[in-house]
Amino acid sequence: MIASPAVASPEACPELAEGSRVGARCGLEIEKRMKARGWSRADLAFVCGRKVSFVNKLISGRQRITATSALLLGAIFQEPGEFWMDLQIQYDLASHVPDEAKMAAIRERAAAHERGESIAPKRCAACGQRIRR
Repeated sequence: MIASPAVASPEACPELAEGSRVGARCGLEIEKRMKARGWSRADLAFVCGRKVSFVNKLISGRQRITATSALLLGAIFQEPGEFWMDLQIQYDLASHVPDEAKMAAIRERAAAHERGESIAPKRCAACGQRIRR
């Protein structure tokens, strides 16, 4: 991802705590920028060339920030689209905490693979089915 001075970080986005809705922080940022310009949601929808329902979903957090919407918001608010994508990514990383047991197994397989150990399941040469160990 291209670095920019406006890149979102967990420290800069305390609203990205567990339980937040998708894009909730993005909605706050959109509203902040709209307020600075004196725009309503209808004004932003007009500028976007989209329906007001699209803007409502972005602000409420019911719509994810996609690459297209990040570029759109970036153009409207004269900032890098990466800023908006970073907000979404920070939310995704903060809200999708993996199962630690699964992560430990993945780390072990990666370490074994780096050591050159065979970790792939054995398969029958004739039929290709996995052979249980």
